Amino acid sequence: MVVADSNPKIVNSRLILNFPGFEATNPTRQLERLTGNGDNFAKVWNVDYHRTDTSEEPENHLAVANFLTTGKNWKTSTRLIQFGWHDIIQKYEGQAYPQSFFTNFPKYLSFFLDGTVFRYFRTHWRYGVFTIYPVLAMIIFAVASYFAADFLVNFLFGPSQIATWSLTLLFVLVLNKWPGDIWYMNLSINDWGFARDLAKGTNPAIEKRYDEFATRILAEIERSDHDEIVIVGHSFGTIWAVQALARVLKRNPDILKDKQTTFLSLGSSLLKINLVPLAETMREMSRIVMSQPHLLWDETQTHIDLIAFHGTDPQMTLDLATPETEIHVSEVRFSRVMDKQRYRKMRKSFYRSHRQYIMYQDQRCEFDFFLKCFGPLPIRDLARDANCMNRIDIEGQLHDYPVIKP
Repeated sequence: MVVADSNPKIVNSRLILNFPGFEATNPTRQLERLTGNGDNFAKVWNVDYHRTDTSEEPENHLAVANFLTTGKNWKTSTRLIQFGWHDIIQKYEGQAYPQSFFTNFPKYLSFFLDGTVFRYFRTHWRYGVFTIYPVLAMIIFAVASYFAADFLVNFLFGPSQIATWSLTLLFVLVLNKWPGDIWYMNLSINDWGFARDLAKGTNPAIEKRYDEFATRILAEIERSDHDEIVIVGHSFGTIWAVQALARVLKRNPDILKDKQTTFLSLGSSLLKINLVPLAETMREMSRIVMSQPHLLWDETQTHIDLIAFHGTDPQMTLDLATPETEIHVSEVRFSRVMDKQRYRKMRKSFYRSHRQYIMYQDQRCEFDFFLKCFGPLPIRDLARDANCMNRIDIEGQLHDYPVIKP
């Protein structure tokens, strides 16, 4: 591990506003995962990384932590606000089965009825395939269940369509639970139910939480004297971040002026909601954020992530009027920076592949989440020039870089 200079030449500070994806994990646990993954980041980059303190604010649905990352001639202090909406997710994930299925499956089918699935296929065919995966599995379950039920009813009682269809429904519900849970069936259907409520804006708890997060973001940015501000959205977290930031900009349109602010979008679900025909409010919020001349949007995608729209520019896809935000879209390949065994294990689950953006990498790379959030290089420079990561040598020393803050 690096032995830090007692008087580092380069001192940098950063404010991170971090929005997680669709998982019922509270902010404190999210921070523990950040700390654990960060330990591996420290080994790869030969730096010292540790969390100095943490304060929980459950009444505000967040936790605050301070991190210190140190190299041979530099030091970066990071204040991280970990926002949480796990309690809202639990309302979708925590419903008893099969109640959750009967609640969310009709919402999932509505994406077919209003033409959204066609838009998904037109934008990115693999996301379209991901979308129809639950209904294809349900068809397989239904066919298998019908033949099994028909055979059993005829064998025990003789022909009876009422009995056959009743038993078919029971078998479908059983199969959807097992092996359905192994195939992420219920997680996917609950996810789609949540997505429908996001698009329609019909869940008051979600709308209220947007406003609460906006209030905190406004306060954090207004009092910030950090060198950089980074707003992070992973998966559905991108939706939350856009909604909250747009509300901030409505209250104070000039708040980002003279602030080095970057929006780090990782495996974004932005298009998942914006492509729904009735999601007018979401598209308007996206337009507000992506029309900011003082904001840089750093979009990270990978071809193995079926839960995001690989190969798309969100600004161009949404055809936003007068776009002014600087957009950088990067395609990353985890296969070249992960241990082979770890990579193969990750590929067995498309949810693990989707989460890898915010996990540690086994080799140095420009898209390392921890390098961007806790390292010495401005995230804007990493977005614009991936090669600038090479300014950190094997000993963890930073070369050819001006002092950010004396």
